[in-house]
Amino acid sequence: MENMACLEAANKFKGSDEPQTPIALLWCYYYLASHFNKTGDFETALSFIEKALLHTPTFIEAYLIKG
Repeated sequence: MENMACLEAANKFKGSDEPQTPIALLWCYYYLASHFNKTGDFETALSFIEKALLHTPTFIEAYLIKG
């Protein structure tokens, strides 16, 4: 989750000077939501999906995970 924090703060991965596109953060939220959903931590999964939907409300895959 350190990379997510770095992406949120500086739009870069930890230890990198290369800026990332905004979609990198969106997919990070999606991956973490999917991970926590599969491990049964539904509250955490839902919080990451909500972040993804706030970031990009038209991201169809986020609605699939949320459902």
